[in-house]
Amino acid sequence: MKRYYCTYFDRNYLAKGMALIESLQIYEKNPYEMIIICLDKTTHNILNLFNYKNVKTIPLHEIEKNDTALQQAKSNRSLIEYYWTLTPTIILRLFERYPWIIVITYLDADLFFYASPDPIYKELENYSVIIHEHRFSPEHKHLERNGKYNKGIVCFRNDINGLGTLGWWRNKCNEWCYHRLEDGKFGDQLYLNQFPIRFSGVGILQNIGAGVAPWNHIQYEFFEDYNGKKWVNNTPLIFYHFHSLEIVLPEIVVPSVSFPPFTKNIIRICFEPYAQQLYKNYQKLKSINANFAFGLKELDLIYIYLAHQSLVSRMKYEQGAYSIIPISKEWFLFTHSSVCNKKISDLLNKAKNEYHRGNTINAFNLLLKVVEEDPKNAVALTNLGVIYWENGDKRQAICYLNKAHQYDPYNKKIIQLLKNIT
Repeated sequence: MKRYYCTYFDRNYLAKGMALIESLQIYEKNPYEMIIICLDKTTHNILNLFNYKNVKTIPLHEIEKNDTALQQAKSNRSLIEYYWTLTPTIILRLFERYPWIIVITYLDADLFFYASPDPIYKELENYSVIIHEHRFSPEHKHLERNGKYNKGIVCFRNDINGLGTLGWWRNKCNEWCYHRLEDGKFGDQLYLNQFPIRFSGVGILQNIGAGVAPWNHIQYEFFEDYNGKKWVNNTPLIFYHFHSLEIVLPEIVVPSVSFPPFTKNIIRICFEPYAQQLYKNYQKLKSINANFAFGLKELDLIYIYLAHQSLVSRMKYEQGAYSIIPISKEWFLFTHSSVCNKKISDLLNKAKNEYHRGNTINAFNLLLKVVEEDPKNAVALTNLGVIYWENGDKRQAICYLNKAHQYDPYNKKIIQLLKNIT
């Protein structure tokens, strides 16, 4: 039976969406088609130019056409909230457009496959719908208030139970889909808690190799065998969900801005292959448009990141502020000296709170204590520079900002502050 996948993304997720396409091409050995709903013209044009095998592109306006309920929802929420609203409607419209499809598997665009998805379809055989749990590790268990289940992969069968569940989800998302926790709702995700309660034929994916993510990976053991196959505990790693991974430059990838901690094994087995694929994809995108920079994000001081070897030779000055761990021939892990220092973290948080309360002198003294503990702490140096600038001491402001720039040279906030002052 031919398998059908769908996803959607815009130009900011284009490099990630391409990585998903390319990983599925490697590991899906059955006949399949991936349907991409392109959320902007740039995405549609570039994907059509690349002409990936087994990929069909559909512009968003074809999904939206003549859908009054969806248009009304679009008018009363943010863009990201509207994107979340789209998920069940896209799946439903694809069933209507291609009625011969038996099962549609929705995938978030920031998934990346490491093995065959066959075990997922094996579990689906007895169900109309498959969802999977977040499987939060103990330190992230409190986040279950936003949803026991994750929308990263959801399978729907074209039968009465599957379509009934899907229709209910669509109506609920059109009615309310916001980025806040309210009355047992959170985005499109918390509705999934109701699937096994309200509907028949809903299965919970049991294979832990599907659904590994930063909110649960620390509780697992990862290893790679002699054949290069990747394992989580004693199960093949099917896919990893790279939620909250940010790309500062094609050569600098931040594993997660929301879900520490990591181990070297997690970085090596899960993140390095993905970083490499993203890097290659940006090279492809830049071959079309030399100025392509969609999906790159400005961040303040980065505490942990992967750097490509092409950049590492120009970053020797960071060796004092960062521990540098080779991950592969092409990628190195940079971990800031402050990352494990709770005292410094507490001082920075206190300084931030004092500053926002208007207690500038208290904030200043706390920041000086940070610099005493960690002379290369770019956050403290930047904030000291800002305080000096606000108090009219331009010379000292430039001095501290130049030091901050030395230890965090790709921080665009520091660069902009220096431009504003000088």
